[in-house]
Amino acid sequence: MLDPPSALDPPSALDPPSALDPPSALDPPSALDPPSALGPLLHLGAASDSPSAITSSTPSEPVHDKGRASGLPPGRKAHAKCGKKMRRKRQREKENATIQGAAAYKIRSFIASNHPRPTAAAAPVKLQGLPAAKGAWVGRRQPTRQGTYSLEELVSLGYDTILWNGLDPVVITDNEGRVAAALAGQPKDDRTWDSAVQGMYAAADQLAHDTRMYERTWDHRRGSYATIAMGVSYGGGQKEPIPLSLSPGVRKAMQSFTSDPHVNRIVKFIHSCFALYAPRMCRYYCDTMDKLYRRHTNISPVFPSSAFPAFNINLGPRVYTNMHVDSANFPAGWCAVLALGKFDHTQGGHLILATLKKVIQFPSGTFVRSFALLQRRRPKIIIKGSTIFIPSAVVEHGNVPVQEHETRMSFTQYAAGSLFRWVHYGFMTEQELAQSQPETHQDIVEDKSKRWLQSINLFSFLSDLATDRQLFQ
Repeated sequence: MLDPPSALDPPSALDPPSALDPPSALDPPSALDPPSALGPLLHLGAASDSPSAITSSTPSEPVHDKGRASGLPPGRKAHAKCGKKMRRKRQREKENATIQGAAAYKIRSFIASNHPRPTAAAAPVKLQGLPAAKGAWVGRRQPTRQGTYSLEELVSLGYDTILWNGLDPVVITDNEGRVAAALAGQPKDDRTWDSAVQGMYAAADQLAHDTRMYERTWDHRRGSYATIAMGVSYGGGQKEPIPLSLSPGVRKAMQSFTSDPHVNRIVKFIHSCFALYAPRMCRYYCDTMDKLYRRHTNISPVFPSSAFPAFNINLGPRVYTNMHVDSANFPAGWCAVLALGKFDHTQGGHLILATLKKVIQFPSGTFVRSFALLQRRRPKIIIKGSTIFIPSAVVEHGNVPVQEHETRMSFTQYAAGSLFRWVHYGFMTEQELAQSQPETHQDIVEDKSKRWLQSINLFSFLSDLATDRQLFQ
């Protein structure tokens, strides 16, 4: 299905990755605190990640001195100067586009009023007890459980079934009332939504056709299906964050997919849901990624309207995953999962959240009622376009398989935890930080054991959602 990919895994498929520091790590956070509050160390390198520090300018010099130094004739000097101005202009446009995208999103008042307090389902866990690694930048590695589970088996194991209709929002809370996961639904009373979902499914289907001759990841720990990843990566020996590598043919096809207006429409909706149900977390993502893109001009957001720096498109034909965690993703964050395809969601495609003991009926973007096929009537195509957000790095998840004659794809967005660490450490590795700023590094080492308790404050309390949403107003 749809799981979020992990940043150190190969561009595989299904998957899918501080903010406010309250007086006590277990107290409800204040939504009006500065969004950079996982502690003072979040401001490492603050001087260097401002636009003025990143875009360095050389001291002005008299024009005649430049001319002597360069030895260029007047015409070529003017051409070189013009080229330099254009490069600076493009850099400013890129920075402005980033600012005007995800970070500048505002929750409209009518949206907030239509979703004041979603229906909640409680899970018998505490977020602070979930398995983040020391330092809380990634999750703990866990073995993947091979094999599949039927819905009947899961019910017999004591899982609670959520019969979600794919329309009405539902959140899953831990036993302290924090929003651990969200079933986001779809826009209300939007007559254009159906065509957007159909358009995205058509774009994914076209992508599968256009890349069929190229090498794609088929067999991986999450399952056996074709998948392609795109976005920003950091890990596995990389010296700094870089774009995920794609062959020229696949890159061309992916650029066509990411430029599709239907895809972008749905990505914008996913971002709005992220801000609506996890405003503290979403603000931290926006601010961190904005700093990253400003610092590294060689990378840019795949979707400027989204806080997520990477995505996987899982092309099927029958996407469902083994039980796994995406430990390289940010543990105090969510990944977004959108189901696409033609399958009966009452029979398969369910999202299994093993850590939370939940199995969720997960409608696709377009699905066919199987009873219509059995009765030899014209199949009834129903549009949903449903999205679910889960903390994929610390919650074990997978899917119930769809039926043999059905098709299922998924679109997942996520963020590698190493990207947040890179920005937090002042755009350097921990080893480089230890060498250049030993006292600061020692503070970070001493802080590691407390970071997870601080990081879970990125998850809003259900009772505080309305207040936390002020971060996007």
